[in-house]
Amino acid sequence: MKNLVKTGIILIITIISNSFVFGQDNGQQLVVPLSDPSKTGTLDLSLQNGSIKVTGYAGKDVIIKVSTDQKKYEDEDDTRDGLKKIPNNSIGITAREDNNVVKVSSSNMNKSVYLEIQVPKTFNLKLQDINDGDIYVENIDGNMDVNHVNGGISLINISGSAVVNTTNGDIKASFVKVAENTPMAFSTFNGDIDVTLPADTKASLKLKSDQGDIYTDFDMKINKTPPKVENKQESGEYKISMEAWVNGTINGGGPLMSFKNFNGDIMIRKRKS
Repeated sequence: MKNLVKTGIILIITIISNSFVFGQDNGQQLVVPLSDPSKTGTLDLSLQNGSIKVTGYAGKDVIIKVSTDQKKYEDEDDTRDGLKKIPNNSIGITAREDNNVVKVSSSNMNKSVYLEIQVPKTFNLKLQDINDGDIYVENIDGNMDVNHVNGGISLINISGSAVVNTTNGDIKASFVKVAENTPMAFSTFNGDIDVTLPADTKASLKLKSDQGDIYTDFDMKINKTPPKVENKQESGEYKISMEAWVNGTINGGGPLMSFKNFNGDIMIRKRKS
């Protein structure tokens, strides 16, 4: 009897274009089909410079619109040693699909790329960005792992769970529904954290803001942590310290939600409708 070996489908689409001029209001579009549209997929995107916008829609494919801020490069010096600069509009974007995982990356480290991506509404996201733009997500139901360095992160009308981190930027997240029994975390160093949760969310909260304040309109029960005592008999040291985190529960408690900030406020809001 013959052995049957089933392999996944790998689709690679690359844009390296010198013949198209991209602006903020135009661009080129990629359509990436999934191996099995009946199952949940994942978008895995890593960007060096630029902005990312991901929106959920009713279709089955992943649609990627790519553009650059062409005016930015036209304003730069167009001569050198008497030579005229030839416009270099290349955008090296690769989209690879394998078993419903769509990996998108850019090979151009110096240019800011603007990606507007449509995915099926039920989709998982793994997004990473570093400079020159923000990350915006809307109408997605899935597990989200979103990381930035120099930019803000906005997650609007989402469902599921999220782990969100940036160094310099605000975090805003508005949940329609949260995943049950799934921990979440939100952290930034410079910026505010503003998260809206459904009114019936059950969660255990762990909050810390070194240089900011914490606000909420939930009826939060604060867990009072007694001072921590360390007695090192070998060195004779006796140390007492207070917990830097604020711990509490909403609606009786549930999975852990961590909020960590250094220079900014933390706001946890109750969804009104």
